[in-house]
Amino acid sequence: MPIIDMHTHARRGRGELSAFIEEMDRLGIAMAGLAAIEPTSAEMGDSSNEFIHECIQKYPDRLFGWCSVVPTDPAAPARLERYVREMGFKGLKLHPPIQQFMPSDPMAFPTFRKAIELDVPVLMHTGAVNIQKAPIRYGDPVEIDELCLAFPDLKIVLAHGEPLGLQPYIAQKHPNAYMDTSIRFPMVVDLIPGLGERVIMRTTTGVAQLRDKVMLGSDAAPTFLNRFKESLDAVRNLNLPTEVKDNVLGGNAIRLLRLQSPALR
Repeated sequence: MPIIDMHTHARRGRGELSAFIEEMDRLGIAMAGLAAIEPTSAEMGDSSNEFIHECIQKYPDRLFGWCSVVPTDPAAPARLERYVREMGFKGLKLHPPIQQFMPSDPMAFPTFRKAIELDVPVLMHTGAVNIQKAPIRYGDPVEIDELCLAFPDLKIVLAHGEPLGLQPYIAQKHPNAYMDTSIRFPMVVDLIPGLGERVIMRTTTGVAQLRDKVMLGSDAAPTFLNRFKESLDAVRNLNLPTEVKDNVLGGNAIRLLRLQSPALR
């Protein structure tokens, strides 16, 4: 099964994209999803939709994109449609603390309805963020629980799945919720033997198994190439059946995002 890192970043002027691809080659990663974050700032650098699109144009067989809009902006639904239909983005990336909105804000609902119409998933930041002016409360995963209830047809990926947090419960509880392993998953499972296996194999009668809803994500960037290996090793080293590990490392992302590329053959 090809390996898919579904959550990475790139910013103009922050590292070389060629080194990013070289590290993917070294680790056997077939494709990576580059996520924009809007609005940009001097603190974050250029992570615009246009720059992410430029990156994908350079490596169309190895990269796919998550566009970003501020969902409370009345123009957001139309912009999302253009990014998906005209520019080929595979999903929508939202970062409530940086974009300073609550996912349950009704002003964001037209954007979520447009994502449902376009049949694209939303990669939603959850948990803390190390930016002083970004309120952490906006990243409370409880908000995603509420959003799943309000929009059962909206496919939501909880970014930064915390094995000891609420993200696994929410991903397991709702048929339309998923989670990735970026940053916090490898940090915690390395400290607590057996935790990763218990999280991924968690199941409840009548609810989809979490093993089919967890996806490899690293939050890697050209300036944080080490995150590729840290996240990949955290999953590879788990004592899981081969078919489960294959799903987490690539199969689940391929199905959710309907990825097609020569690199996946």
